[in-house]
Amino acid sequence: MPRDKTESHERIITAAKEEFLTYGFENASMRRIASNSGITVSGLYKHFPNKEEMFAHLVEPMLEEFNELYQRKEQEEHDAIEERGAAAAFLNEDAVYAMEFIYDHFDEFKLLVCRSQGTRYEDYAHKLAEMEEESSLVYRSSTQSWRPCSRL
Repeated sequence: MPRDKTESHERIITAAKEEFLTYGFENASMRRIASNSGITVSGLYKHFPNKEEMFAHLVEPMLEEFNELYQRKEQEEHDAIEERGAAAAFLNEDAVYAMEFIYDHFDEFKLLVCRSQGTRYEDYAHKLAEMEEESSLVYRSSTQSWRPCSRL
């Protein structure tokens, strides 16, 4: 009968998160993660094929949730502009909602933005800025015909 690896997997996740937060991806040590989780290095590889997949396991669920949130809020803003005009886009509640999400997932965002050098996520902050720029361009193009009264 195979052993249940759930408990050791949770210890690995806890140790990996602390290791990556402390040392960043590039300087993280599989040996320290193994030692801090109470298993052998070879035991780590029974859970994760490599260090980057371990890192991905920590950030990917939050990243997928954030991207879904971002797309949903962007669509809601677009719908509000279509329905009520350009002034509808200036609601601060979306920014507050995003900041609450980030603080609720602070460690994962810190990993993405500050500790991901050497991973496929190292340019995440740049990609996020590009997404926001693209969103702003779409907003601008959808409101070009709208002019505030003060400009008449």
